[in-house]
Amino acid sequence: MNQNNPSIHAEEKFSVVTNSDKSCDIRTSGRCSVIGNVGASVCINNSGAFSYISSSGVNSSIINRSEGVQISVASDNSHIENTGKACYISSSGDRSEVINTGQSSKISCLGANSNVLNSGAFAEIYIGGYQSSVDSYAESVFIHCTCFFARVESRGKNAVITMVKGGKFKAGEGSLVSIFVTKSGKPQFVQGYVGDDLKADVWYTVNLNGDFEELESQD
Repeated sequence: MNQNNPSIHAEEKFSVVTNSDKSCDIRTSGRCSVIGNVGASVCINNSGAFSYISSSGVNSSIINRSEGVQISVASDNSHIENTGKACYISSSGDRSEVINTGQSSKISCLGANSNVLNSGAFAEIYIGGYQSSVDSYAESVFIHCTCFFARVESRGKNAVITMVKGGKFKAGEGSLVSIFVTKSGKPQFVQGYVGDDLKADVWYTVNLNGDFEELESQD
């Protein structure tokens, strides 16, 4: 199926939906669907397994509840909500919000002031936007942060967190945290282990001396 209508509803299997009109509502429940949109103010709702969804419309909202989905969004102010397993989610729009509860997900968010909320185990989360935040309830999650003034809150156990441009973090028991600093004129990573030199569920930053510094509650 290939449609360019402002409102598209495709429920059959193996559907293909394309759209370039503004203010559209696209919904599909078929398996193996491919949805593409470049219109503004678009809402895409998909519950079909193994779907690929791509949208570059501004102010889009994408909701997916299926397994094995790849979602790619390049628009500003997007809202992405996913509950499927083994998903790949990519967003480059500023002020985007990604909510994910699927296991083994890969989330990449490059937009400034974006927020990533994750509760699926074994997820990989990459954020690169200015002043973006990550809030994860998952265990054994990997969080890699390259943005300035990031806020990383990992509530699950055994997380691995790396931050290369500063910010603040809070991690669960058994987590490993690596922060890039310039110490004694040398670029290096300082590492901390929660349960050893770091406390669980306590906010930290790295001071100008390259040492971990406990912060007052940021909640």
